[in-house]
Amino acid sequence: MNDEQHEEASLLPLVPNLASIHYLRQAGAMLELPVRTTATAIMYYHQFNRFMLLNKGGKPSRNDRFVDESLPLNTSEELLTTTCLHLACKATDVPRKVRDLVNVLSSKRRHSPNRRDILQNAVVACYR
Repeated sequence: MNDEQHEEASLLPLVPNLASIHYLRQAGAMLELPVRTTATAIMYYHQFNRFMLLNKGGKPSRNDRFVDESLPLNTSEELLTTTCLHLACKATDVPRKVRDLVNVLSSKRRHSPNRRDILQNAVVACYR
């Protein structure tokens, strides 16, 4: 690693997105995954984010392809975290169906409050 890359790496945020890491831990618990599998998924998530931050707008050093920031994996945190979980299950030989991973994601969406509910609760709290 040369000096420029070392300086760029030191400027990277320590935790890119706590909500995604929290989702990975919750999904691991819901799917009853071993700790090693969940940790592998979190590691994949960090490695992908670091790769994208270091190679944004340029060519990576290993091949001649540009990093495209408009691809779905780069724009959707839900897709990225689910992909990391799926790859971690495969890497650690823990069989889980993709359907199970998608069901965990859909239950997260179902139980998370939307902006309207949050605003409505805040307005009700002001009038109490």
